[in-house]
Amino acid sequence: TLKSQSRISNRRKKAKSDKNTQCKTKLNFISRRKSKTRQKVAKFRRKTDFNNVVQSLSAEDNVAQPGTVIFRELNLISPSESERERRLVSGMIPRSTARSRWLVVVAAVTLLHLLDGGAWCKRVRGNDPADETVLIVVSYDAFRTEYLRRGSASYMAELGHNGTWAEYLRNVFPTKTFPNHHSIATGVFPNQHGVMANGLYDHGRGKINYSYDLFHFNEELVPIWTLNEQHGGHSGCMMWPGSDFPYTRGNITCSHLQPFNLTLPWNDRVDTAFRWIRDPTRPANLVMLYIEEPDYYGHIYSPESDRVAQLVVKLNDLTRYIHDKIREFGLVERVNVLHLSDHGMDSLMPKNFINLTSFVPADMKFDVYGSTPVLQVVPKVKQQTADLYRALKNASEKSGNFDVYTLENLPTRWHFNNSQRTGPITAVAKLGYGFDDMWDTVEYYRKAFNVSVTSETKYGVHGYDNELPIMHPIFFGYGPRIRERTTVEPFDTVDLYYLFCELLGLDAPYYLDGKREHIVAVLRNDSRDDDDDDPSGTSARTVTLMGKTKQEFTKTSNLPKFKGNSNVKA
Repeated sequence: TLKSQSRISNRRKKAKSDKNTQCKTKLNFISRRKSKTRQKVAKFRRKTDFNNVVQSLSAEDNVAQPGTVIFRELNLISPSESERERRLVSGMIPRSTARSRWLVVVAAVTLLHLLDGGAWCKRVRGNDPADETVLIVVSYDAFRTEYLRRGSASYMAELGHNGTWAEYLRNVFPTKTFPNHHSIATGVFPNQHGVMANGLYDHGRGKINYSYDLFHFNEELVPIWTLNEQHGGHSGCMMWPGSDFPYTRGNITCSHLQPFNLTLPWNDRVDTAFRWIRDPTRPANLVMLYIEEPDYYGHIYSPESDRVAQLVVKLNDLTRYIHDKIREFGLVERVNVLHLSDHGMDSLMPKNFINLTSFVPADMKFDVYGSTPVLQVVPKVKQQTADLYRALKNASEKSGNFDVYTLENLPTRWHFNNSQRTGPITAVAKLGYGFDDMWDTVEYYRKAFNVSVTSETKYGVHGYDNELPIMHPIFFGYGPRIRERTTVEPFDTVDLYYLFCELLGLDAPYYLDGKREHIVAVLRNDSRDDDDDDPSGTSARTVTLMGKTKQEFTKTSNLPKFKGNSNVKA
């Protein structure tokens, strides 16, 4: 019995010793596998610059360590790492599967990048910032196409003819400042971006003026300055409408920003813009420069006034100043400048103000939103909408001075049918007419600017049908990537986003309302010689745009060529 107990005890001790040895062996193996796994993770991160991806995601989308989430979902790091090692050691999963996990990670990262259009990860810019292409977009508010034909705008006209210019742009309706500037910035029509007027009625939020809410109807849209920031560039926005608000889930703002400030002189604005471009740490490769004239004084004194004529001279000088600065800082081979406006302007006299309340019964009350010549008409009693529409429609047909629409019968070409931000009734004045909301504006001008008021005093107004030539904006461009001495067919304001993307080297979003083929003729084709001259002194250029072919003949002897150190003068 004693011998049997001794043998059993020895067997137990030996088994315990063998078990301890086996456990130590397994633990050592697991430790080695953990170490190798960590090395692979570190190697993968270095190889794909994964840390930059994580930082980009965390900063832009407020996502905490998305890379860790990806690894954890694939059981490549803690807390599931030890469990995975246990299964690997025990043979529950094959080693080939473990190795293939890394391929899955690479595929997952690539897929995320493709699905989000690259916006979630900043593009790596390998070029020296000192050699990077720069785009400056200059908007002269309410600069009519007719102003360019005046001798006082000779430098602007000469610059346009030496570069690329269009007779006009097709802007969006209503031909107001905020809707058109935001269509330029987003590449979509007002019914998509929701900025239907400078001030409007929102069925869900009530009255909205200039604010975050006005410019954030559609959160999916990305303004061009935000897209540039997402892809590693630096944007500078000088008083551009809507630019002083953050956009996207990452609340991205411009690297450089100057809010609206009428007291800031124009030359100082230009000087600030070039400081942004030459900034040593955040050099701007996109500058959106807004100039409030000739709109501001055009409203007060009318576009035919001497005051506006003087402003055209000053804007011509400002344009020269911009291009002088480009040469002064040695940026001729880098900077492309697009000069444009948002709309034109026409004159309006008080004798042509229309009183809508005079056309409806006294018991039919309504509110109006917006401003002449486009008003949203909202009845105080919803059940009276049909009766109110019929009364105003009958009056419009009799007078012929304005039109009235419901949401359903608005002209399709206006792209104005936004169910949330278009009133149940829309009244649109004909050219030369306006509504009696203008009386408040007239009274302000009388007090603030000492403007005398008679029935024939002329004021400036815009917002009319965008097919009217007097509402059309200007466009011309000049720079190393823009064709020389080229006239293109008029194109749409919403096409400009594609042009911005081409000049900045960005991929355009999928949702744009414009068409890329409308702007390709603006761009210089590096594969051909733009400076070939005909021996006769006349150059012939065929420009294909929007399916049309146009043969242009210009006297090269009168038009200087674009050169690196050329000095374009009027």
